[in-house]
Order: sequence, then structure tokens, then C-alpha cells
Amino acid sequence: MDGVTSRKRKEWDSSRCNECVEDGNGGGNEAARCNYGFVTYFGEAVQRIKAIDGRACITKEVRKEIGQEFKNLPPERKSKYRSQQHRAEKYVEGEAKFLTRCAPDRLAALIAELTEEQKEAASEMGLGRLIQLNCGRLKRKLCSWLVERIDTASCTIDLNGSKVELSGPSFSYIMGVSDGGIPLQLEGDKSRVAEYLHKFNATSSGINIKRLSDILRNCREADDDFKVTFMLFTLCTVLCSPIGVHISSSFLFSLIHINCIRKMNWATFCFDRLMQGIIRYKEDKLAYVGGCVLYLELLFFNSIVYGGLHRDRSICPVALWNVVEIKRLLKWIEKKGGYKSTGLAIIENPAGGRPPGGGSYTCSDEECISGVNRYEWSATPLIVEGNAFEAVDTCSLSKGVGNIDIEGSSILCFVNNASAAESRQSCREQNKHLSRQYRAGPFVVPMSLHSEEIMLLEYIMAEDLDEWETLVKTKRNCLSRKTIMSLAPRRVINAEVISTLSEMLSEFQLFNGTTGHISWFLPMLDMAHVAGDDRLLEMWLRNIASNNQCCTYKASCDRIVVPICDGIGHWYLLVVIITELRAEIWDPLASCMTTNLFVMEVHRIVSVAFTETVYASYDNFLKCLDVVLKNERAHLCPGGIIFSSCEVSHPSLKAKELHAIDCGLYVCLLMKQLHHRQRPLTEMRCDSDAERSSLILQLVHFRENLVKDKIVESATSYRRHRQAFVTVGEGEIKRQQRRNRLKSKKMGHGQRR
Repeated sequence: MDGVTSRKRKEWDSSRCNECVEDGNGGGNEAARCNYGFVTYFGEAVQRIKAIDGRACITKEVRKEIGQEFKNLPPERKSKYRSQQHRAEKYVEGEAKFLTRCAPDRLAALIAELTEEQKEAASEMGLGRLIQLNCGRLKRKLCSWLVERIDTASCTIDLNGSKVELSGPSFSYIMGVSDGGIPLQLEGDKSRVAEYLHKFNATSSGINIKRLSDILRNCREADDDFKVTFMLFTLCTVLCSPIGVHISSSFLFSLIHINCIRKMNWATFCFDRLMQGIIRYKEDKLAYVGGCVLYLELLFFNSIVYGGLHRDRSICPVALWNVVEIKRLLKWIEKKGGYKSTGLAIIENPAGGRPPGGGSYTCSDEECISGVNRYEWSATPLIVEGNAFEAVDTCSLSKGVGNIDIEGSSILCFVNNASAAESRQSCREQNKHLSRQYRAGPFVVPMSLHSEEIMLLEYIMAEDLDEWETLVKTKRNCLSRKTIMSLAPRRVINAEVISTLSEMLSEFQLFNGTTGHISWFLPMLDMAHVAGDDRLLEMWLRNIASNNQCCTYKASCDRIVVPICDGIGHWYLLVVIITELRAEIWDPLASCMTTNLFVMEVHRIVSVAFTETVYASYDNFLKCLDVVLKNERAHLCPGGIIFSSCEVSHPSLKAKELHAIDCGLYVCLLMKQLHHRQRPLTEMRCDSDAERSSLILQLVHFRENLVKDKIVESATSYRRHRQAFVTVGEGEIKRQQRRNRLKSKKMGHGQRR
């Protein structure tokens, strides 16, 4: 043990403290002092002791002696240690540390540990967008600069000369939380929440944040207790951050009714708390800023005219701005001279509409309505030019595009138009730096829509309405709001939507009276359900062929089109061209593996032209067509046709910038091309939001939709109710803000003991 050095700390001889000298200026470090003189004096004394002997132990006796020394100091010496105020000043020797309890990185770290069931439960409470948060740590210097530039009287922020309004609707858009119409209840009988108070070990100060974090990390259930705990943790870390380490237990009175959590006015409440926190920080010189400071940071990012964003701008900003995108943006801002530089272009948005994005301005609904007269078509048309198609303005296609109007439902024909290409090119050159975009519900579209169409989209895609309400009802399909919600941006399209589109396209062809040159669009075929069992496949075909209306198709069609899902979210089309005795597989996401798999699957066919049953072995779709349509084959093609002998090919489709989520959308586009008797394009490109919104409107306006008139009436009533609610709500918010500013502010927590 002789060679081992003892690390036991020695008790400090306080008499040696008198040997310590003061700083060179004779008064210590003035900038580091606070209003508690003894605290500053004690800190300096401990530092001097540690400088002499790093292993010195500060015992009770040493503390008492240091306290006695401070009492014996002359008044002029004591005053030097009380030179600063207790409330923190913002700028001391340049820039002070910005203090806030808003910690998005802490919430994101906990969300990463949640199970899928727990994330789904959080989405049910209205936090579906917020759980996608991944912005990293708060940029405190930026937030400090933003807070200083806020005018609390007008609720605006000055960003390099541009006034951007701060409001509840803006908070809702940026943070992904909404107002459900029910005000928060922060008072009540404590016996109603006694169980939660006991579970969270609540004290007079509130509920400790660390306690909530520990409970969530040890919880793997998605029950009501989880929902209450997670909502409290979300409030105290991001949405409504306190100035201490405890969150008020009064929130429990609003959270005990689990089914009403998503119906609370969270956006308005959290925004008001943020403004109150900023007012107290500025006027009362508080050290901490209470509230969701993250909102200011994301609002600033979303208000910059910036074209380097690599993600879809239709995503909610709280999910859009992740660590990678923020890092890239901050580097770009640094090259521009910093966020205080006048070189940053800021879009003024005084009406509280949604901020711009990606070098484009996202117009509000009112701007969309005001621009209706400039356009002749409400949806984005697709124009075929050579081997590619893209969205263009209809105003340049007044003579080159034909419409088929069927009781309010229009289908646009695709034509080659050289003048349209020239007009499109000139339009691109004019708007090379800043292109206008328009918001319609959750969609961002390149052209304005009619007021009625915006109204329909808002009603259909409203998440606060009944998800099981029937919006499209035809003879063979029924689509609820939950199903149509799959057409929202960045979502996988539901199979029922594609089946309804098949029915719609078939009805259009019959209505036009075309005979001998029509395509028979079959409902969606899920290969995962029929794979390995040909009897199920035959039963599916017989069920379709037994329909009375299908007799018309069987007698006059020259193509059979089948949208197929392989069970993993991958869609493709099987097109049987009867007159040419061949079949084609149109696959938007073709790869070497899928190409070989599908062609091999189709080639494994056994000719059963006149058999009555299907072999138990897996022979596939064409063989079943032989069995089901054996009596109609002579009418379909002179001399009869054996489907199983058709040559199978796999045309190459190159979808530009195609995301796997849009695979079903591209299959819908291919079906529309077939409806207009076109070959698949070798290069594909489209605007996802524009096509999704257009498809929704076409489905609702379908002539066979039995609830079309009812939906239009409900949408009109819904818009009227929303406008009345917003008008009343905004007035009440402004009055409440005015009352809050006039209230007297109580400072501190009473006399220190």
C-alpha cells in the first residue's frame, strides 16, 4: 500500500483562507456577481481554496467561518458583491446565456424509445405530426435574437425588416397541433385527479419532469395512463415549457378525459403561454423564457426564401426541419452573412397564412379564391410531349386540350401541343427564381383552385370529423373519410381507392358509347391473398364476370386492365391486349428482381382452354381467364383466344423522382393513360400533391357517387361553421391578450428563508 497514493480529501484549514489575495483589480470579478452577495463571496472563496489544494473538503465548519468572514466585511466591500440585480440581464459583456426549459431533443430521444402502439396512441391524441420531431437541440443564440425582435403589443416579429405575424393558427401550422374547440380546464376538485397526483409524486411545486421521463421509459403499454403521462411530458419539454423543473399539476384536470384531449384548444393555449413568457422575460427581467420557444425557431426557418430544401414542403414544419436540413440551412445562412444579415429574403405574411417554402410562396385560401378568374381548369392537367408528361397551366392549352364533362366530373384528354411547350418554357424562364404555389387543404398545388373545390378538400381531409363518414358511394364501392385520407401527402394509397377508380374509368367509357375499343378495368387484385390458391383467383374472376354490366365489357373490350398489389405496398398493372394476343406488365418501380419474378410468374402458365376446373398447382391469372371467359373468347377475337398463350412483355418505365409512397399514384396515372388509349410513357414525372387532390375531386364528383350532393352541402356547412368560429375565436384571443398585459405581475416567490 506504500506505493498507492491516498485520494481521501483533506479538511481545509480555514485560517489559510486569509492568506488568499484578491484579484488584481482589488475587487474580484464584478461580471460574475449576483444580488445574493454571500453566494458570490462564498463561490470565490471556494475557488481560492481549491486553487491552493484541489483535495480540500468544504465542511460545515469551513462554511460557517466563510459566512462569518462575509459578515465582518465593511459595507463598501459587501456592496461590490451586490453590484448586479437578481434578475438576469440579457447583455453582459456582449451576450448572456439564453435560458429556457424548451428541450425538443429530450422529447425526440424519448419518442425514439416508444413502441409502435404507443406512437399510434400519441397520434390519436392529435400529436401525430409532433412525434415526427427530430430537429436536435434548440439553437439558443438564434432564439435569443428572435425573442428580442418580438413586439408583444402587436404580436409580430421583425425579421430583417419584414413583419411576420405571430398567432394561434400560425402556431398550429408550425407545431402540428390544433384547436379542437374545447378550452382547457386548469381548476377543479383535486379528488378527481388524486390517483395521478399520487402516481406522479406531485408536490406543491408540481410534477417533476424527471419523474415523467422515468415513467415513460419503463412503460410499454399504450393505455390511458401512458397518454396522460406522455401529454404532460410533451407539454413540459416542448409545447408549454415551464421556467422550472416542475410542470403544474393543474393540467391533469384537462387530461383526465382521454377522449377529449385532441379536442382541446392546444394551439391557442400554448401560443398564449409563450407570449406571456416573453412578456415576463422582457418586462420583469426574468432569467428564463417560458413557453414553446421552438415555435420561433421553426417559424424563422420556414419564413426564409430558401431553395436548398431536399424534402417535401407539404410536410408539417415541425417534422420537415430535421437535423440534416437545419444543419444545411444554417451553413447556407452563414454564407449569407448570418441570420442578422439583410441578404436573407423573408416573405412577409401579415395575414397569418402558411409560411413560404423552397423558394416558392404558398398562398392562403383567400389568395387562391381571388385568382380563380385567371384559370379555366381547376385541376392540374397532364400533357404528353414526346416521351414525357408534366403539369402545365391550362390557360396555355385552351385549344389543345379536350374535356369530357359528365355531370360535374371532368376528365382531361392528353394531346401533343407544341405551342403549349413554348408557353411552358417561357413561363419557366419568368418564374425561374420564385414560383407561386397555392395551398388547398393539406395539398400544395401549382395553380389556383375554385372556391368550391378548396371547400370540398378542406371538408374531406378534415381530421377532426368522423373518419367513418361515407364520402363516395357507388354501385360496387364505398369510400369513407379514413380511406380517402390515404390520398393525403406522403401516404400509401388504399386499395379501395384504386378499385373505385377502375369502376369510374369503366363507367366513363360506357357512358361515352364507345364500342369495340374499350378497356375493361377490373378491381384491385391482392396477390398476397390469392397466391398459391388458384381457386380463390378463379372465384374472384367469376364474381366479377357474373355482374350484368360486365357482359358489355366481355362483348366489346379489346383490353383487360388489372391493378395488382403484391402485398408489400408495390403496385403494378397487368394489361392483356386481346387483339394482339399479348400481355404487358407496367411497373413504375421496376427492378431486375421484380421484373424476373413477374415475367416468370406469368410464363408459368398451363394451357387449359376448355377445362372446367383449375389445377391445384399455381398457374396464375391468364389461365384463370381461360376458364372464366371460355364462352366469350370467340366474341373477343376472331377464331377465339387462349389467354395462357399470350406473349408477356415488361415495358421499361422510368419514373423521375418517384418515391415508393407514390407507387399507387403512378398506377392511377397509368390507368388514366389507358383510358385515353395511350401507350405507357418511357419517362414519367408528375406533381404528387396536384394529382392526389385532383383524384379526390374526381372521385367525389363521379356521376355514380350517390352521396355527392350530401357531401357538397356538408362541406358548405362546415366552412360556414369554421369561419364563424375563427372570427369569434380570434376576437376572444386578442381580448384575452389585452387583459393579460394589463394584469399586475407578481415577482418572485416571497421572502427567502
